[in-house]
Amino acid sequence: MQTSAGSSDLFGERGAAAMCIPAYGSEFYKLSESERDQVIEVAIEANAGRVPFIAQANHGSALVAAANARRYERMGADVVSIAVPRLFGLTDPDVRRYHGRVADSISVPMLVQDFNPGGPTMAPAEIAELNRQHPNSKYAKLEEPLMVDKVIAIRDRVGDRVGVLEGWGGMYMLELIPYGICVVMPGVPLLEPLDHAFQLARAGKV
Repeated sequence: MQTSAGSSDLFGERGAAAMCIPAYGSEFYKLSESERDQVIEVAIEANAGRVPFIAQANHGSALVAAANARRYERMGADVVSIAVPRLFGLTDPDVRRYHGRVADSISVPMLVQDFNPGGPTMAPAEIAELNRQHPNSKYAKLEEPLMVDKVIAIRDRVGDRVGVLEGWGGMYMLELIPYGICVVMPGVPLLEPLDHAFQLARAGKV
């Protein structure tokens, strides 16, 4: 990512409603903790509040993830994103407790990145229960095939209390918009065409 002062202006011009760093696409898992902090610090400074800033606080340990989340909130993050830990199999209550610990450590909204290629993801009931217990768990980013039924099930349980994001680069965007997704979260190169398509589809011009 270019971290010039104008980069966030460019995101806004391309239709971005927010920016998220460092995500899987930016290979956060290859960075040390101090390097991740530096990336977030530089990006928040360059953004200067132009668009809402989402900081990714992923870690296999809930204790460390919560510490990351607190630190990023202090640095100026508007939302903290946390991926479901996938180092080994976890029960649904374990996943809920993990995210609850992170949610309780911050006052800003939390986004759950429900990404687990080839394995189980969070059930709609668990997303609803997480929001009930921790009201700042306000967003769920889904990244799995055939998501329509899951989006419907989530929204049936939580309505607008949890915003559902499509996170597979817009692949299922057109079929999910009628069922209430609020945002598509692609990489920067796809912002302009996806935003244009999103706005047309929301206006009924599919």
